[in-house]
Amino acid sequence: TQLTTALNMGATWGSVGLGYFDVVGGDGTRTRIANLSYMRPIFGHASLYAALNKTFNGQTAAQVEVILPLDNNKGMVTATASHTEGGWSEGAQYTRSVPSDGGLGGDLAYTGGATQYQQADLTWRSRYFQLAGGVYGNGAAGTGYNRWGEFQGSVVAMDGAIIPANRVTDAFALISTQGQPDVPVRYENQ
Repeated sequence: TQLTTALNMGATWGSVGLGYFDVVGGDGTRTRIANLSYMRPIFGHASLYAALNKTFNGQTAAQVEVILPLDNNKGMVTATASHTEGGWSEGAQYTRSVPSDGGLGGDLAYTGGATQYQQADLTWRSRYFQLAGGVYGNGAAGTGYNRWGEFQGSVVAMDGAIIPANRVTDAFALISTQGQPDVPVRYENQ
């Protein structure tokens, strides 16, 4: 069961949200949570987000987050402070989405406190494939870091031709421009 409501009070005052969540797990355990959140724009295009969660068995968690989008599609920086029964933790993250027409994107993240965590990954998309890799884990706890890598692409056999393409997971169309150069290609309706 989920009940939520929100009130937008304009750019000056921001918006307030209330929520109630009642979840029964597959093992029969029940969790009920009440949530209060607040979000408002602050300097420039940045925004402030705060949330308070209370379970009906007495646990409380709070979070404050500042979100700063960078100009010219250069990514976004987020700074977070949160408190749970385990104490305070802080975090910072930089994210840059991979451009839909190809290029480089990535993610850097740090979380401190009792559950320290670090993450770094890069993704490069070309016309024919996407290559990604990164590391994550907690070097401070002596557990080391996990490394990963991924290559995605497609080879399409169509109309007597073999065509390399970026990942194809759904229906698609192959269109000839009859030799006309510089026809823009759209990716996911962009």
